[in-house]
Amino acid sequence: MRPQPGTLVRDTATGRLGLVLRSTVESVRLLPLRDGTCWAAAVTDVRALSMREALSARLALVNARRTWGK
Repeated sequence: MRPQPGTLVRDTATGRLGLVLRSTVESVRLLPLRDGTCWAAAVTDVRALSMREALSARLALVNARRTWGK
């Protein structure tokens, strides 16, 4: 199943978390949640985050943004 744009996923090949920008039958284009460049992952290497994982990732981003510039 192809992940939909806007879905938070884990690239199981690299362990990185990303936001789906677009997906095709074979690959998914991902935007890192933190710094870095977009990357492509095979559809078979991507899995959607559970609600708990997604909440934890979003909370980590909020906390990181609070400390920027301090």
